Amino acid sequence: MTRNGKATRRSALRFDTVVNGTRYCLAGSGRYGVLALNLVWIKRDPKKRPPLKTAERWCREECRLRIGAMTGDYQEAWEPLTVKEGDEITIRVLGPGRSDLPPSRSRVVSATVKLDTSEAAARCAPDAGNKVNGSKRGPSFNSKGTRPK
Repeated sequence: MTRNGKATRRSALRFDTVVNGTRYCLAGSGRYGVLALNLVWIKRDPKKRPPLKTAERWCREECRLRIGAMTGDYQEAWEPLTVKEGDEITIRVLGPGRSDLPPSRSRVVSATVKLDTSEAAARCAPDAGNKVNGSKRGPSFNSKGTRPK
């Protein structure tokens, strides 16, 4: 289905997001899933720049609006929007209805680690922990469910 020439879907909850009077998107995640919206400001200390990062990229100040969703096995995202001081962002939370499909959608591959529960319990016992900075921390496991050597 389409709305104003854009593909849409039915969503249980929607974020109607308007920036400076112009609709950014009408986001939804379908009948089930996760719908998230965040506004992130980043300004890093130039003195703490790692050697492998360029000064131009590290020292760049940015403020971005991001909206994303998780639906079944898919991670979805609307194009991040750079915002600046003085911009007005309006977010209306709407109930069920049609929402825009995101421009970016990628399949999420999940890794499931299976452990014998008795083996896992033994590994998580307090005396099996590793000492890190003077405190005990539980053991770590790799993707095969075994402890790294």
